[in-house]
Amino acid sequence: MHLAGLRIFIEDAPIGAAMFDREMRYLAYSRYWLVNHRIEHIELGRSHCDVFPEIPERWKEVHGRALAGETIREAEDEFRRADGSAIWLKWETRPWRDANGAIGGVIIFCDDITPQKEAEEALRQALARQRLAQSAGHIGVWDWEIAPNRTYLNAEWYEIYGLPKGSVLAYEDFIARVHPDDRSAAEKMMQDALAGEGIIDHDYRVVRADDGAMRWVASKGEVYFDARGKAERAMGAVYDITERKEMEDALRESDRRKSEFLATLAHELRSPLTPISNAVDVLGQLSDRDASPAGEKKRAVLQMARRQVDHLSRLVNDLLDVMRIDHGKISLDRSESDLVQLLVHAVELAQPNFDSKRHALVTDLPATPLPINGDPVRLTQVFANLLNNAARYTDPDGRIELSARREGDEAVVTVRDNGQGIAPEMLVSIFEMFAQAGDPASQRGLGVGLALARSLVDLHGGTIEARSEGVGRGSEFIVRLPAPRIAVRAPLA
Repeated sequence: MHLAGLRIFIEDAPIGAAMFDREMRYLAYSRYWLVNHRIEHIELGRSHCDVFPEIPERWKEVHGRALAGETIREAEDEFRRADGSAIWLKWETRPWRDANGAIGGVIIFCDDITPQKEAEEALRQALARQRLAQSAGHIGVWDWEIAPNRTYLNAEWYEIYGLPKGSVLAYEDFIARVHPDDRSAAEKMMQDALAGEGIIDHDYRVVRADDGAMRWVASKGEVYFDARGKAERAMGAVYDITERKEMEDALRESDRRKSEFLATLAHELRSPLTPISNAVDVLGQLSDRDASPAGEKKRAVLQMARRQVDHLSRLVNDLLDVMRIDHGKISLDRSESDLVQLLVHAVELAQPNFDSKRHALVTDLPATPLPINGDPVRLTQVFANLLNNAARYTDPDGRIELSARREGDEAVVTVRDNGQGIAPEMLVSIFEMFAQAGDPASQRGLGVGLALARSLVDLHGGTIEARSEGVGRGSEFIVRLPAPRIAVRAPLA
């Protein structure tokens, strides 16, 4: 190529390119050469070593080899720009010849591969972090090529299964380590995934190969299919969940023992309540015949005793009912009833608590029946518990509101008070057994009534929700029950 044409070729090159004479002085360069090196302009005839005084000696040796007729290619190299920033280049240095075939200088081509290098480094760091996370989390990774029945397994996988690291394993070797009682379920999960479901998510036990110890593992993975829908690869991870399973078993056992204790306690408390209640009734009858001032005092004391006995009876009964529900030993005696009458009955049951604290009860109930199909005794118990709860957690001379309405095919009952309220963090757990809002030092109940109310509402296919704007700002409980439009045949009197 003519020298002028060669210069034009260099100037128009779509990559970094520069042409030098035998003294490494610039004869031509492309726009990308300037871009790569972050230089605005290079004066032709200027020495390459003057433009880049920090050029390593090994690069100067490359220039000399090219002037001797050799073409040198470097896959990648880091170059430090004049402004101190680094760039990764893939470059080639070769001689150029004049019309007589003599070497007139060298041409350097370079391509900026910094984005690729940065991507490679980011991938390397990500893989390193992944390996660290797998090791720290004791996560075993597996990759199964289905057709050749070949697996890749990381070190943590071998450790979980107690197998020698690096041993070549097939799918059958994995199945052999699954506990015999869990093997059929594990195989079915895998076969279903291979048949098209694609998702692997299963907990099972493995028997370690080295010491025979049993461990619980969780396996999660995915099957990949080819264009014809045939399973060709499955990948996933397993991690040891033995400690979690042991904790769950311990919690279940603790819960079972707690339930047995509470059931026994409730029965033991219930036994003396009957004679105590009978004794209070007998003493009440006797005191009714005494018109003296002393008799009046006796009646006041007996009325207080009656209230406390009734309160204790309700607590014991609620506790027993919760235990029955937990053990699936409670059933509903459904009938078609008027929800309005059930609410009136619930108010009657809670009235002593309102009177003792001088609460004002405001009701907003439909003037016509609100038909509902449910257990009238249990539903009355739900609303009495909510009203008693409102009375208990509202200071004297408070206000309690009870309303009911139909919304579509639902009956909605609301109990609202201006009492101590519920902290936001307690709203999610207020219906749990023994959960109570407010200061523990000033608790006023066992925390059983709301748990029982939720359980009974759940049995009726309804929902119950607690709302509060915060401590000291009152509470609101909303019950929603299915209420098909039926005729009430036997309203509760």
